[in-house]
Amino acid sequence: MRIILIDDELAQLKLLKTKIIELTDYKVIGKFTNPHQGLIEVSKQQPDIVFLDISMPGINGIDLAKEIKKAIPETKVILLTAYEEYAVEAFNVQVDDYLLKPIQNDRLLQAFSKVFDISLQRNNRNKPYICCFNHLHFRHNQFDKSQPNMKWRTSKAREIFAYLLHHRGKYIRKDVLIEHMWPDEDIKLAYAQLYSAIYQIRKTLSTIEGNIQIISMENNYKLNIENYQVDVDVFVNGITDMPFITLDNVSKHKKLLDLYTSDYFSEEDYNWAANKRKRLHLKYLNHAKRVAEFYIYTENYIEAILIYLQIQKIAPYQEESYFMLMKLYRNFNDRFAVQGQYNQLENMLWQEFKDKPSEEIVKWYESWKNNSLKLP
Repeated sequence: MRIILIDDELAQLKLLKTKIIELTDYKVIGKFTNPHQGLIEVSKQQPDIVFLDISMPGINGIDLAKEIKKAIPETKVILLTAYEEYAVEAFNVQVDDYLLKPIQNDRLLQAFSKVFDISLQRNNRNKPYICCFNHLHFRHNQFDKSQPNMKWRTSKAREIFAYLLHHRGKYIRKDVLIEHMWPDEDIKLAYAQLYSAIYQIRKTLSTIEGNIQIISMENNYKLNIENYQVDVDVFVNGITDMPFITLDNVSKHKKLLDLYTSDYFSEEDYNWAANKRKRLHLKYLNHAKRVAEFYIYTENYIEAILIYLQIQKIAPYQEESYFMLMKLYRNFNDRFAVQGQYNQLENMLWQEFKDKPSEEIVKWYESWKNNSLKLP
């Protein structure tokens, strides 16, 4: 792959070139701080990719992108900027990707995958699939919900596998595993139980497709799952890969939310997973609300309702989802649904917290109820 870089900041050019060389075997055939000279070289050399800064003196990078796409449609253009507000305009130009500075290594690699139609999802769609949302289970692939018959010899073997999966790709010391799994056990007996559990896990894994390996090195174990996808990775990488919600990609954002069937290992409720569980929970809520806001902005209230019902299922103790659903149902003049959400909120708050809805929600509900009674 032949690449040209155009950015008026020399330091940024050097940094980006270094990243590309370190992460790929692609060739940077030119880097230019002068956008006009860069455009001339793009026309002459017709590279596979152009990385192009938006904010440059004397010319707008978006206008330059239009020129490149018009003259050489097959050349991929990736815009660079430190400012999110250019996103909508950038997508209107139909550039191939849009990266925010400072550029992260994994995001850069995702951009390469995206522009050459070899996205992570497309490459991995037929790979076996490990699910961590709700409970630990396997699928034959991401789109096949049938599950291979996994028989864990003991719950402790299952938990050790989950712990190694939680730290996948990293070496975990045996004494750390023992501290988590058998904190009060005699040390010799604990080691014997650990070795037995690892043997059981390996035996279980040998019965399924793919090649999951537990690698031993001195006093460490590491889980190698390179032939598998993990739903958490698909979810997080998908959000990172699509930082902006548009009409073209909103359905993909919704599919990402569908992956989050419940919190991370919520059925198992492992203590060591608590921090990641909280982080993923917040990431889900923030992104789900962004998607719902986009649907509301585009007046697609039915989809917004579906998103908030999903949010309510994941986070049933937050007032916001009940209030938003009341407002959305009002748009359809669905009196029973509005009243139903308010009653659910009242019951939930009293049963869980011996509390009542906030003053703002009560005032809104009373105002709506009085007005709705006046309607024919």
